[in-house]
Amino acid sequence: MKTYIQFEEQVDKETFKKVFFVRILERILPKANPDFEDKIDEVRCWLLEFDSETGKVQREIGLDKEGHIVLKAPFRENYGFWTDSPCLFSKDSFKAIEISKDNFEDSWELFDKLSNFENEILNE
Repeated sequence: MKTYIQFEEQVDKETFKKVFFVRILERILPKANPDFEDKIDEVRCWLLEFDSETGKVQREIGLDKEGHIVLKAPFRENYGFWTDSPCLFSKDSFKAIEISKDNFEDSWELFDKLSNFENEILNE
């Protein structure tokens, strides 16, 4: 069963350690998110889809402080920040609120529409 949550960027000590470790590895290993490395620091709110039984994140969407979608993963050659991390989630993670599947899917599809629009503008 899939669960969908939204949470503001808040990091407790344990998560900070994991994130810090991941960021150090990102500097050493090939980039897991070549299109979004410069966008991750802009993210202020995350929408996540995760497996309720395993806690493993399957898809993620990052929103900036204005609520604009700045990244989604997995997408093209981008594995994702949470989808590629050892963190496991539950409904109680990060003081998250549960959102509907439709809310998540609408945001997921909106990113594609915005990306296609940007590509059309750049290619004119």
